[in-house]
Formats: sequence, structure tokens, C-alpha cells
Amino acid sequence: MRMRGWFGVGFACLALAACGGGGADPGDGGQDAADGAGEDGGADVDPGQAFRLVLPEGARLCPGFTEGRDHLQEYALLSQIELRPGALTLPREAGRFQVANPVTRVELRTAAELLDSPPAEVEAEASVYDPGGDWETWSYLVQVPLTRAQGTAELALQVDVSRVDGAFPADITVGAEPAGASVSAVLLLDGGYEPLTDEVHYGPCELAGPPVRTVQATSAAGTRVELELRSGGWGGACSMVGETACYFLTRAAYARGAYQEEITDRWQLVYNGSHHNWADRYLLLLAPPDGASAALLILSPDFFTQQGAALVHLDAGLQEISREELTTWQQGP
Repeated sequence: MRMRGWFGVGFACLALAACGGGGADPGDGGQDAADGAGEDGGADVDPGQAFRLVLPEGARLCPGFTEGRDHLQEYALLSQIELRPGALTLPREAGRFQVANPVTRVELRTAAELLDSPPAEVEAEASVYDPGGDWETWSYLVQVPLTRAQGTAELALQVDVSRVDGAFPADITVGAEPAGASVSAVLLLDGGYEPLTDEVHYGPCELAGPPVRTVQATSAAGTRVELELRSGGWGGACSMVGETACYFLTRAAYARGAYQEEITDRWQLVYNGSHHNWADRYLLLLAPPDGASAALLILSPDFFTQQGAALVHLDAGLQEISREELTTWQQGP
């Protein structure tokens, strides 16, 4: 797989000589690795020698936003990565190694495609960024082959682990990552030469911690909308620039007349983030529809253009039916 700038800080130095180090630090402590702990990672590992990536039953990766896309482009790439339950041992030794395949398939819901990953083992590469002091970071790039009926698809899973308060974690559990660790992925369709349409970034669907943004908005007619966003970290889970945060829309609620719906299914929630997360858009897919409204597009107030907040009703083809001005907009943590 060709390397690009969207891999994290650790992969800025994939040339192993430039990364330096490469050996484990016995002083890191941790539990002794049990005899026979292999790629299935069933036993405890010593974080001085390796990390264990834990893939819980049902764990998936959900798409993060890409700055510069519109809501239709985000919807077109609505997808999830299904992970294979188990645990992988990631050695603290720079270089290439074989590891059990952590991915079962990628489901491209909008495009009605299933991209299976049949190999039992795949190739991974470890690198270390160690400028000295307490800044050591290990990065792992797992290349996952995919089958596709037409065109090409390449998937790379990335795990970054940094030392925090002088110590490394032994386990990195997807969906409950400890401080200093992140799990992300990048899917390239047809080479990924058009980042707005052919490249998808992913982070864990399960996001720990409280919301980083909440929205409560109403229209003059009494329509109510609630939104909750959580942070996906600063790894490769989103594609953005500058001081823009990697946010995921994890919950929404909508009420109009007799219709009331709370949405937590990530297949129905699409975050269309903007630069600095200021003039964002939120696409909610309704199931069941609210009359002719199959989806809603919520427009944040834009302080630069002075555009007010609005709720746009969309049909099944995501074409506008009507819109309501949102006369109140309360946004907080």
C-alpha cells in the first residue's frame, strides 16, 4: 500500500533506520508475558516487550469526517469496518511481521458493497518515534487485503501507543482505548486519488467519555432537535487541518407533532464537519420516515456568512422538500 500523509506521527519515519531505537525497554515494567502468547494474544503481555490489541465481540470502526466534503459526499461513503473478535500481540520491535487478520469485512452501506478480507494472516509494520525524554511513541500499520467485485480497495489499520506518565499501557481495547493510545483506519477506493470521494477514515464506533458538544434547537412551529457529539481523538480517524477536532455524531433526537425519534444507530447519523468545527452540518436518516421526510439536514449557524440555523426536510433521494428556521440554538459541552 502506498504511504500518504494521513498516517499519524509515527509513520512519518517508516524508514526503520530513521526511526531509531527499535528495541524494547526492559524498564517499562508490566506483567511478564505468559509462555506461548502469540498472535492471538490470549495471555498477558509485558508492555516492555509488546502491546496487546483487544478486539471485543461486535467491535466496529465508523467513518470520520473529511474536511471539505459536503453532506452528500459523506453520505455516499457511509460505511463500517467489522473487526474479528480476539486479541493481537504487537511486538515492540521495529520492522515487519505477520499478524492475525483483525478485519472481517468492510460494509459500504450506501454503495451496497461488502468488501471481504479472507486472509488468516496479514502483514504489519512497527516503527518507533523516540526523540528522547517521555515522548516515545510506537506505531503499527496493518495492511488488510480486501476483495471487491469492481475496482480496487486498500485498507490500513493503524495503532499508535504513546508513553503517558512514564508508562505504556499493556492492553489497547478498541472502543475503550487508554490514554496515549488510538486506533484508526484508512480505506482507499480505486487508489484513493480523489480524497473527497475515494478515501475514508475510521475510528471506533464505541466512544468513551461524555459528549464534547451538545445541541438543543427548536423552530417557531415547535419542532425540536437534539444532537450529541463525541471526540474520536487526534489520530487518523478523521481528515482535517489546523485546529479542527475529530468529532463523531453519536446521538440525535427529533420531535415534530406526534412524531418522536431518538437515534443512536451510527448508520443513521452523518457528521459533515467544517474547518474549526464551526459551520457544521448534521444528516439524520429517519426510520421510519416522518411523512415525506426520510432524512433531516441540520445546518449550524454560520457566524461568517451570518446564515442562521435551519432544519431541512429531505426526501428519500436526499432532495430538499422544505425547511424550517431554527429560532433557538443552544450549544454546549
